[in-house]
Amino acid sequence: MRIALVTIDYPPRRSSAAVQMRDLAAELVAQGHEPVVIVPDETLDVSWTEESVAGVTVLRLAAPGTRGFGHLQRAIREVLLPF
Repeated sequence: MRIALVTIDYPPRRSSAAVQMRDLAAELVAQGHEPVVIVPDETLDVSWTEESVAGVTVLRLAAPGTRGFGHLQRAIREVLLPF
């Protein structure tokens, strides 16, 4: 079964959430599923990239950064993520 995992953190970002999502995706692969991780990336020069890491398809989408801003500015940036 193909399963989409939508997250804000995934390696190479170093956070506990990124590690947990990587472990979840790896376990889904071990159980015979095809996980696709969708993650925003503020460093991309193109609109999106796709890579395969250990059997996990990682789709990185260009998006504005959401960290290091005040509450209002962060809220606006998070609202704009789907666009």
